[in-house]
Amino acid sequence: MRIDGEPLADVGPIMRRRAVPVGEALEIFAGAGTLDVDELRADLDAGIDQELSHDPLEGTGL
Repeated sequence: MRIDGEPLADVGPIMRRRAVPVGEALEIFAGAGTLDVDELRADLDAGIDQELSHDPLEGTGL
């Protein structure tokens, strides 16, 4: 592709890998922190109202 005779980009198919080697994946995640599932659940529960304002099945016969 060209604009005013100058190349803008090379257009072609994107070649994607089907798998990442184990060593590379471990290297990528080596600096990641740990996930405290209980803390995450508590944060989500605190931020999301779990109560329904009405019964979604009311009037459906279920």
